[in-house]
Amino acid sequence: RPDDVIRVSDVERPILVERGSLVTVTLSHGPLSLTAQGKALERGALGDVVQIVNKRSKSVFEGEITGPSRAKVTMTSIRELAQNGQ
Repeated sequence: RPDDVIRVSDVERPILVERGSLVTVTLSHGPLSLTAQGKALERGALGDVVQIVNKRSKSVFEGEITGPSRAKVTMTSIRELAQNGQ
């Protein structure tokens, strides 16, 4: 209604990735950019960090939601995977 105050609790961020959905994952480092397909293990909105499983290697890593069915990973995430032996 007009003149009603909208509180933060009244607004939900739109979910861009649903649990179990396919996600295009991008890793960028300098001029290099790699993409892979993964499956989201959690649902998430823009900027959320969710668990993703790589379809090919079955390794689990964290990705930041960047758009509908899209996420990015950082070199830090990749280093953590390597240290954990995944």
